[in-house]
Amino acid sequence: MRDDAQVSIEAPRPEPARSGELRAILGVAASAVGLVAYVYLVGWVVDLVRFAAARLPAGAATAALSNRELFGDGLRSTLLMAAVFAASCALAYFSSRRNWDVHGQDWHDIMQKGVRRAANEADPDERQRRERLHARKTAERADRVGKLPLGPIAGLARLFHRRAAKNAEGGPPGEPQPLNPAPLGDWAVRVIAGFNIMVLSALIAVGVVRVVGALVPGTLARWVGVLVGVIAFFVVRWFLTRASPLVLDARIHGVIWGAVAIATLFAAAPIGVLVLTAVGISTLGRSLARLPQPHSPAQFLRSPLPWILLTICLLVGLAYSATPPVSFPQVLVSTATGNRAGGYLTRTSAGVYVVTCTALADATSTNERLDLVPARDIKDVRIGGHDDYLDSGDRPSIATLALQGLGIGGHAPTLFSAALRATQPTCAGGGPSSLTSGYEDPALGTGVIAGPAPAGGRAHEGEVPIQDSSTPAPIAALARRYQPTLLVTVADRNWPTSVNAILSERGPDGQPVCLVQTRTPTTVCPPTAASLGGKGSVSTDYLQLPVALKDDQSPTGQFQAFLRGQYINSGPLRHWLADPGVLDPWYSAQIYFYYAGPLSSKQFPAKARNPDVPSGLIGLEYWFYYPFNYYPLVVNGDLMDEAPLAGDDSNVDLHQGDWEHVDVLLDPHTFAPKWLYLARHSYEGQFFPWSSPQLPFSDGHVVLQAAFGGHPTYLPGCGDRPRKVTHDLSSDWLSCGSGRFAFRAATTPLVDIAQAPWGCWLGHFGEATSLEVNHANVPENVADSVKHFVFVAGPAAPLTQAENTGACKRSPTAPEAAGAPEVKAAGAG
Repeated sequence: MRDDAQVSIEAPRPEPARSGELRAILGVAASAVGLVAYVYLVGWVVDLVRFAAARLPAGAATAALSNRELFGDGLRSTLLMAAVFAASCALAYFSSRRNWDVHGQDWHDIMQKGVRRAANEADPDERQRRERLHARKTAERADRVGKLPLGPIAGLARLFHRRAAKNAEGGPPGEPQPLNPAPLGDWAVRVIAGFNIMVLSALIAVGVVRVVGALVPGTLARWVGVLVGVIAFFVVRWFLTRASPLVLDARIHGVIWGAVAIATLFAAAPIGVLVLTAVGISTLGRSLARLPQPHSPAQFLRSPLPWILLTICLLVGLAYSATPPVSFPQVLVSTATGNRAGGYLTRTSAGVYVVTCTALADATSTNERLDLVPARDIKDVRIGGHDDYLDSGDRPSIATLALQGLGIGGHAPTLFSAALRATQPTCAGGGPSSLTSGYEDPALGTGVIAGPAPAGGRAHEGEVPIQDSSTPAPIAALARRYQPTLLVTVADRNWPTSVNAILSERGPDGQPVCLVQTRTPTTVCPPTAASLGGKGSVSTDYLQLPVALKDDQSPTGQFQAFLRGQYINSGPLRHWLADPGVLDPWYSAQIYFYYAGPLSSKQFPAKARNPDVPSGLIGLEYWFYYPFNYYPLVVNGDLMDEAPLAGDDSNVDLHQGDWEHVDVLLDPHTFAPKWLYLARHSYEGQFFPWSSPQLPFSDGHVVLQAAFGGHPTYLPGCGDRPRKVTHDLSSDWLSCGSGRFAFRAATTPLVDIAQAPWGCWLGHFGEATSLEVNHANVPENVADSVKHFVFVAGPAAPLTQAENTGACKRSPTAPEAAGAPEVKAAGAG
């Protein structure tokens, strides 16, 4: 009985095992619930950061989302960032692979003991044995390749074989000890080592790029800097995989990461977060490597690893979400009062939340708003098409955000930034919300802005309009009758103006325009229009505008010099892009005219001639004088239409002053229009029959458009116009998304060139020093050729070029020299 009782007492012993299993199950279940809650939290935080990056009311926008949407955003972000992190780990694993036979144990020792202790306890003989073993393996691989029939490759392999075999000789006797791995395993140590190598290589490469950018001027710095940075990255990586990680003292490691932390303060916040995350993985990963390796899903869930990995994914997700541009699906909401377009946020019982903003030509946005379209007003909702992007353009540094968070204010410079997302046109092309001057003119196209005539019908600084000048009345009537309406993109920073307006320009320190000439006085600052028409001018005379070409390879400096001369305060770039009316271009806009009389078809460029266009047609020439010329050579075609300031990467053919023109060709008997000639790039012009359905008219005047930068004239449109002369490898661009200024024929002053004193001036309407004018007969080297491809002398006077060859043999101011029609032509047209 005693034995039976003893048995009955000991029988329940398995219960603690079942209790342990229950605790394990509950632990796994709690971890799973925690993961779900964590993913939901990730969605909430990521959306909050994303809306803040878009400069929307982050709290209100996040509150509008349902719990399901927040969880879905968290799950998508976690899975995407997990994939990114996994790819980074794979890259890091392979980055440390080179010479791992030699350095692997050193990295394991660092993870388990720390840098200082690992260095103190390192065995030089053991390291030599590892190096000898690695050399033998290398020699064996090279020998196998060297025996293959691979020609030069096999010969190079045999050379490596000889070098490796030589390195495998000598050294202390014996074989190296087996690897003593860290608890988390060799793969984890390799990943952490790889992160150390990649981060340090990348940071040094970025520093090199910054130095190159400071030493190499202009757009060339970007390409040279990238090339040098890539080379620096691989050089540093080669050194770090060749040298032992114990070669540097622990204090030097600390100094390096301290310098990295300080530099990160001046990095754009998302980039700084990524760098700090990578540094954290590299440094704190040593503690992580000491964790025991889980051998089952349950052990993994109960270990700190999933939370550490999720935190890493969250940080990467935050960095990515905080980087503009922020995208939303496009939505079109139809209501009883019209359509509402923008970005789709969500739809609730209250209505549809729509994101709207004002697009700017530099691929940024302003006036970001979150609007609710009430459910009772909605007739239809359409979602889809291209995404709608918001981008404030701000890339504040971590230091700036810290100062603002502490309430101190101030702005620390952003020295390091990178594009984690591709630049995109913003706001689906949304135009300005208000205009200081001018008005939207949808009759001429979407985003077209027209303005009033200048006071008294005369442009500021402009000459006497043709109808008030001594030009014969019949010519003046024809000129005004067929004067085109011209469109110019807002972002171009040029519009047709008068010579006098250019002569009034002022530099940043008040520098005037100067006339440089061979006769006395050799320099006139500032000149008058009359001084350009004096006798004795030669082809080496030129106007030196306040902003020299060598200092300004974009229109910005020239643009500001022109505005200062017109006493226009444009404010910062984003200000006038959001409100183009601030520029009031109609105040100074002007078009020139010249009555060319009967023209021979041979007066047009040979490559542009049309056999259907006869000789003897009467030429009405309309000339446009733009302050600056630049040709977009390297562009991002996805941005050039809607955001040309962001899409224009590199320019050539830079010159001060730019004369462009078109011809209206009339029947010599009836003075009825027959042809329109659009001159482009010297000899790429095009003829259109006046009766062509391609020609657009507004109020009886043909509508034309100047291409971005170089200003060749086209029929209105949007997008690229490939050039046949370059075999379609480059294009002119008609940019519409940033808005277009319209200079209507009815409100834009027209001035007769025949009345201008500079009509036959032999000099150049822009800088010509040290360019092809002064070196026309000097043999060029390659550098000079490239320079002249970029910097070009200012243009000649209209009456000395194009179809007007020989016009200056007669006095352009005499009415009879212009070949004026008889008075009976006054009623023609």
